Amino acid sequence: MFISASENIGILCKGQSLKSLNKIEDKFEKCLIVNDFKKEIDAFENILKKKEIIHFVSRISKVSLSYKQYKKFNIKSVQMSVAYNISDYQFIKSYLKYKLFKLKVNFTPLSFLNKLFINLFNKTEGTNKNFNYISKFPNTGLLSIFYAAEYLNVKNIYICGLDFYSSDYVFRNKRALPLETQYQKFLKLDLINFYLNFIKEKKDINFYMLTNYKFSHKPNNLILI
Repeated sequence: MFISASENIGILCKGQSLKSLNKIEDKFEKCLIVNDFKKEIDAFENILKKKEIIHFVSRISKVSLSYKQYKKFNIKSVQMSVAYNISDYQFIKSYLKYKLFKLKVNFTPLSFLNKLFINLFNKTEGTNKNFNYISKFPNTGLLSIFYAAEYLNVKNIYICGLDFYSSDYVFRNKRALPLETQYQKFLKLDLINFYLNFIKEKKDINFYMLTNYKFSHKPNNLILI
């Protein structure tokens, strides 16, 4: 997927902790930026211009960067958070947009999404009540971390900007749900514990995290910066 080979990768989300990106910028050469990153990529241009970037996106076309931004930052690939689905209008709309931009489009294997679905909802409200998540994970930021750990053959993942809605985005867009609504979704689906359990099972990977969230417990291979 990436041109360069490296054991380290950065994953950049949109929370307030992203403001401290300079503290870890020297730890990775390649990174995933998650979803609508138009304002963030320009705000952190001095750091991100030096990185090999892949854009990790949901199925919604509005999260794309502009064509000029993909060119400016030499981004050649997007990683979609869903599997290929010709019957999904939103997916096809996004897919065609990225192809028009001459980007390589990668997909998340449906088998992996199904595995996450079963593991998550067997432990919460059950699979029948959350069937709409069978082919799309409830949070793109978390999925980007799971995907990197599962498929990118890395040993160290550096995470920045993932605050679990304990603080607002660096830049809030008009489409974003209220912070409390998003936080309550995390609580209802028990996504924080699911995240911690996933990390605990990936014993051979170190997860370094720069975050404003205060964990009450965590696995040993989640190292807070």
